[in-house]
Amino acid sequence: EMRRILIQLITELRCSENTGCGKESATRLLVVFFQATALHRLVHPFLHSIIEVLPLKGNAPRVTAAALDALGELARVVKDELNPWMHQIIPHIMEIMQDSSSSNKQRTGFRTLGLLAGSAGYVVDLYL
Repeated sequence: EMRRILIQLITELRCSENTGCGKESATRLLVVFFQATALHRLVHPFLHSIIEVLPLKGNAPRVTAAALDALGELARVVKDELNPWMHQIIPHIMEIMQDSSSSNKQRTGFRTLGLLAGSAGYVVDLYL
């Protein structure tokens, strides 16, 4: 049952054409899903799909902040399994942190960067 919910959330993010509350709600539900320790084992098989659908750019600031929260929680769950996508993810986070239009996005980006560095062990590459 919970696997089906995860698939529905991924599908909602993939198929959603609007940038409003549909994407934000689905992304916030992903955060709750990732925070539930008992559900962590369900996340690993869907890692590629989750990263692919996270709305990190081109969305409203609230949606982007929710996606950053989800990415940070995902890093806590999958740890170094996220490393193959770091070169794709880090530039998005750095761009978000440089965007001065939303301090919430900047704060969330900074926190997410810390979670990625700590959970995925990506500290050395960040400093380089």
